[in-house]
Amino acid sequence: MEENKQKLYQFLNNQNIFSISTVDENNSPWICTVYCAVDENLNLYFMSPLDTDHSKHILRTGEIAFSTAWSNPNDLSNRKGIQGKANVEIIEEINDSLEGYSLIYKKFSNWEG
Repeated sequence: MEENKQKLYQFLNNQNIFSISTVDENNSPWICTVYCAVDENLNLYFMSPLDTDHSKHILRTGEIAFSTAWSNPNDLSNRKGIQGKANVEIIEEINDSLEGYSLIYKKFSNWEG
């Protein structure tokens, strides 16, 4: 993995919580927080019920914006963050993305729903 991609992967992999933003049918923005895992190809994985507002928006548009950040509480000038936009694919069957499910459950093994 090239050096910059490796650094990005390491940063994203060390984050647990991401904010994702969607838009509804009236083009009004919506933001929520999700637990997120990443693979070495920089694919992000999160799980949400299909009846949430953001899932409904994703089903309609297939797009999100996202962000995550880190800061040192003892030195606020030492901070890192990433923002981006992405196409999203809803995966309803576990066999369609065993890697994604595996990454999420490995990272959040104590999560119960």
